[in-house]
Amino acid sequence: MELLWALFTASYLVTTVRALCSDCAYRGCHKVDNSKLNVHLIAHTHDDAGWLKTVDQYYYGGTQSQAEGGVQYIIDSVIGELDADENRRFILAETVFLWRWWNERGEHVRHKMKKFLESGRLQLVAGGWVMSDEATPHYTMLIDQMSFGLRFLKEIFGDCGIPKIAWQIDPFGHSSEQGEEFAKMGYDAVFFGRINQDDYLLRREKREMEMIWRPYKDGSTIFTGILYNLYQPPDGFCFDVSCHDEPIMDNPRLHGYNMDRKIAHFVSSARAWASSYQTNHVQITMGGDFHYMVASSWFVNLDKIIKHANERFPNVNVIYSTPACYLKALNDLNTTWPVKENEDFFPYSSYEKRFWTGYYTSRANLKYYIARVNNMLQVIKKVGAYSNTWNSFDEFEVERAVALAQHHDAIAGTQRQHVANDYAVYLHEAVHRSKDILTKAYRSWGEVIESRHSFCMLRNISECHISERNRRFTLYVFNPLSTETNFTIRLPYHNPIQAYESTNSIVYGDIMPVPQSLLDIPSRHGLAKNEYVFQATGIPAMGYKTFYVQLQNPVPFPPNDQTPDDYNNPEFPTMSTTELTLGFDNGVQIVINTTTGLMQYVIVDEATWYLEQSFGYYEGNHRWMSSGAYTFAPSQRGLIRFPKNPTYTIHRGQNVIEVHQVFESWASQVIRLYRGQQSIEFEWLIGPIPMHDTSAKEIISIYKTHLVTNGVFYTDSNGRKFMKRGREYRGKVKIHNPSIESNYYPVTTAARIHDDRATLTVLTDRAQGASSNVDGSLEFMIQRRLLVDDGKGVTEPLNEKPNGIGIVTRGTHIVQFTSNSNAAYLHRTRSLAITQGPLLSISPTTRTINQWQPTSTSFLRGTVPENINVMTLQKLSPSTVLLRLEHIFDVDEDQQYSVTTEVNISVLFVRRVKSVKEVSLDGNSDKDCELNKLVWNFPGNTTRTDKRVDSVPPLVSLKPMEIRTFIVYFI
Repeated sequence: MELLWALFTASYLVTTVRALCSDCAYRGCHKVDNSKLNVHLIAHTHDDAGWLKTVDQYYYGGTQSQAEGGVQYIIDSVIGELDADENRRFILAETVFLWRWWNERGEHVRHKMKKFLESGRLQLVAGGWVMSDEATPHYTMLIDQMSFGLRFLKEIFGDCGIPKIAWQIDPFGHSSEQGEEFAKMGYDAVFFGRINQDDYLLRREKREMEMIWRPYKDGSTIFTGILYNLYQPPDGFCFDVSCHDEPIMDNPRLHGYNMDRKIAHFVSSARAWASSYQTNHVQITMGGDFHYMVASSWFVNLDKIIKHANERFPNVNVIYSTPACYLKALNDLNTTWPVKENEDFFPYSSYEKRFWTGYYTSRANLKYYIARVNNMLQVIKKVGAYSNTWNSFDEFEVERAVALAQHHDAIAGTQRQHVANDYAVYLHEAVHRSKDILTKAYRSWGEVIESRHSFCMLRNISECHISERNRRFTLYVFNPLSTETNFTIRLPYHNPIQAYESTNSIVYGDIMPVPQSLLDIPSRHGLAKNEYVFQATGIPAMGYKTFYVQLQNPVPFPPNDQTPDDYNNPEFPTMSTTELTLGFDNGVQIVINTTTGLMQYVIVDEATWYLEQSFGYYEGNHRWMSSGAYTFAPSQRGLIRFPKNPTYTIHRGQNVIEVHQVFESWASQVIRLYRGQQSIEFEWLIGPIPMHDTSAKEIISIYKTHLVTNGVFYTDSNGRKFMKRGREYRGKVKIHNPSIESNYYPVTTAARIHDDRATLTVLTDRAQGASSNVDGSLEFMIQRRLLVDDGKGVTEPLNEKPNGIGIVTRGTHIVQFTSNSNAAYLHRTRSLAITQGPLLSISPTTRTINQWQPTSTSFLRGTVPENINVMTLQKLSPSTVLLRLEHIFDVDEDQQYSVTTEVNISVLFVRRVKSVKEVSLDGNSDKDCELNKLVWNFPGNTTRTDKRVDSVPPLVSLKPMEIRTFIVYFI
């Protein structure tokens, strides 16, 4: 089998190319005067990549009756106004729109844009494909969408296209992981528009609206600024054609003259804003949502403000500026800045003390879909790197769909329904392209494929057309992980089927019934009433394995491996007549209370721990503050438990045991135990949530223990480090009058509680809101159905009704109750398997079992350490790949694996390598450019700028939680 991308041999060189680090962001700055108040006018437009209308409607300016906005006209108009006066400045943020505009415009206007960028008159900020949400995306999504957007900017603008300022002015809270990533991508600063209202007011009072942020205790630092007025202009100074403020009328010979009053008002506002900041410099944001479609309405008035304010107020210097020019002016002052360390900016609350914690869960199905397609993207990038069928266009389109979905009104679930549908269509198109990519790759590796692959995306509701309706088919399991893995396959079937590893090797599986609640889903069209469940073992690292399945009565397990006949078997000991113990002797066991039907205990390593799982809901607030797509506002009734105990049935197989629970006609669950596993799987089914009582409902899954947690729990930061949370404290600040909603935090992959005896970790399959409102417990909001809007702009209730009825959601929690010493290993390895794990594809075949040729192959030449993952392997051109390595363990969380580890890069490739260059986290700037970042004074500053010294190439070392990125050049 010919492999285009494979291990290189002896010739290896790590390049020490002189870093080409652009200073374009700091060009063209107007002169400041440090004896005056310097007012930096930031002309900008904030353009959502979908919200009230779709991303393409916003670009083209379509459906203006739904919402204003036509970004192509904004860019055209701004370019014209910049061309008219070289003193003007402007910033652009969303690459998703610039890409569309660039592809449709001629060379003349393109040349103008390049000229303005090089001179500093136009500045790109942020640079990602979108302005991403920070609460709900996985860290791979955040890195990829930034890398994707910046790669386009560098391709068309060169080094001047790489911004130095991260511009996160609209997301609804800010994560430590995103801050750390910005620092590792070489940004000099990040600016926010939204933070918690109490924090905002305190910072204004203490003049600490700007700071040095160290997102993690042992991590990087980045200058961080909070904008004064979200990202809006001062009251009375919105000059967009969509606004209603008076323009500056400065001709005294005409009626309506208002210049003296307006300029005095503006300077007064600037001084008021400046009083919340530490220096004699202040940014005044002059723009808003989809502003500057008629850019002259802004620039004409901004010209007048600058002219008349500087003439009439000798102690004020008003200038056109950009965030980078403003930052450079601050840096030149050599001021000492306050520090925020090891804390994030969640939860966000707005001015009326409403907590925006509902969106952590909003549109749960869309969140799951995005997670699935992101996993698919990680796989096809590696597939492309190892195959000779790489198609940059197809891969680009998949990247584009997933990057778009990270927008802060996309994955957040805070858009109108038709916009959510449009995101889903983009993702659906990405799935189809991924099928084509995978099919071509497998054929290039010698597989006989008679029709295009299918991912059977509805297997989570036990529906798969191929496994239900074909006599024979082949399974392909591609493992993108750096270590060999096992993978549980559940195949819905209509007629009995049997799986094979090879012609003479049967795969023994269990037959499990599809729960009746699943069969009753109105939109389900599958024929299957049973699932064939088996373990696909030994899936090679960075490789794949095939299985053959045909219509046949399953071969029974060998007699000595048969499942026990009854529950009195020693493998299933009972604790009492009201307690039933289920499990396997080499894995975790659970105890069901036969009276309540609830799981009550868990047995791990012969120790018994109390663990009860149940459901409840919060009822919507009927007062003026109601829950909506953004906010969570429960009624004063608090958490309402489901009134009835569940009915349940138990189904036992040789390698899996299932407890099917039914709590309500619209709420059910399957608890699963697999032989040899230390985790418990809870697969819940919610919906359609009833609305007959006219009450909104937000559904909660609760895990209750006897752990002594003292109000403390932990949530992950975009799937990376855990952040400490407290019911009565937010960071180091005591919370006055804490509420249920104020105690909710985003969870991307996991939350946990622990004491000095044990740890409970709950892993999710998508982003959700989580809390610990009672000591020793964790609760997760898994679905929401609301009846009214929360007044935050969507003007549409979050009431998803596909096919005219309420939506149904199925999801999974993986629960691990274990010793503190083993918690990190179980969590880190399982989380990786959930988010970046194997991809199953299925293809019908006419070949018989005797004609079929099994395959099990790895594209690695050697082994990768277990604590290291090849996070990204992506072909950039026929002769280069992007390689990103990550250490998956945190500092001091595992005695064996939380250590600096060396990786031999040579085990990843066969093709001879010309050179390897380390680059920034996003992959678009030389690593040495970090040495050129602005340096700040702050207490305890021990920032080092020394160049890292590695082991002798091709060995590279990674510290716990470190990610390193390389460009590999082949001969």
